[in-house]
This record gives sequence, C-alpha cells and structure tokens, in this order.
Amino acid sequence: HRFAKRAFRQRAEDAQFISRFIDEAQVAIKLQHVNIAQVFEVGRVGDEYFLALEFVDGRDLRRTLNLLDSRHERMPVDLALFIGREIANGLAYAHRRTGSDGASLNLVHCDISPPNILVSFEGETKIIDFGIAKSALRGTATDPKMGFGKFGYMAPEQLIRGGVVD
Repeated sequence: HRFAKRAFRQRAEDAQFISRFIDEAQVAIKLQHVNIAQVFEVGRVGDEYFLALEFVDGRDLRRTLNLLDSRHERMPVDLALFIGREIANGLAYAHRRTGSDGASLNLVHCDISPPNILVSFEGETKIIDFGIAKSALRGTATDPKMGFGKFGYMAPEQLIRGGVVD
C-alpha cells in the first residue's frame, strides 16, 4: 500500500524526470474510479516532489504472488478472475475517459503489472502508477529510445519501434 509517491532527491534536478512526474499527476488526478487509486495532489516540499495517493490497506499483487509462491501455493482461480475483472473495469474507464471538451484522453496505462495492482484486505482492487501512461494530455515528449513498462508485461506493440500503443 502507498500513501505518497516521492520523486527522490537525486532525480529532482533532472528536468525530464520532474516534467514526467508532473505529467503523471495531471493525468492521474483526472481519473476517479473505484478500481483506480485516487491521486489527491501533487506537491513539492523543499527539493522533493510527491503525489498524495488514496491509502489502500492491503498489498500489491507482486507481494501477494511472491508469498503464495514461497508457500508453493497458487491463487484460487475465482480470486484471480475477480482481480482480473476489477483491473479490466478500471482500465476500461481510463480508456473511455474524455476531457472537459469531450475529446478522448486516449489514455493507455502502459505498465499493468503486479506491482501496480493493489488489493486491499477488504477485497478492493486498485490500479496505481499511471506515470508512464500514454495520453493526449501529456505535454512533454518522451525519448523514443527509452523503454517503458516492465519487459515481461509489455504488449507486442510496445516492443516494436514506432508501434502504436492503444
């Protein structure tokens, strides 16, 4: 579970990193859905930037899967299907989200992977970290040579130079 995401001090002087961090906030603040962790604000304290996120009393999916693996257990199929459905609901909302002008935000998360899925002890499933999302709102250009996402979870079009991510 996370409450605040910080941009670490050594990166605070990296203008591209800070610009990307601010972009994340601009995208994420516009998303309000039961399956997406709410971002409340972006701020700066001294030379550190932060995102204040909704508190989710639970664990990220990677931690849960690692614990099951260490016990030589598998997640029950019905629970895995439930979590998958909840993730799909959150992503469907993000994909169809429009701006105040009615135009699509063309939002694609680009990093759906176990560390970016929180599951609360009450059974809520929340997507976090729209930090590398592709969006019509993003004002800064990203380096086309720079990879994004986690290799094992990337869609094929993310691996192809010039591929259209949708």
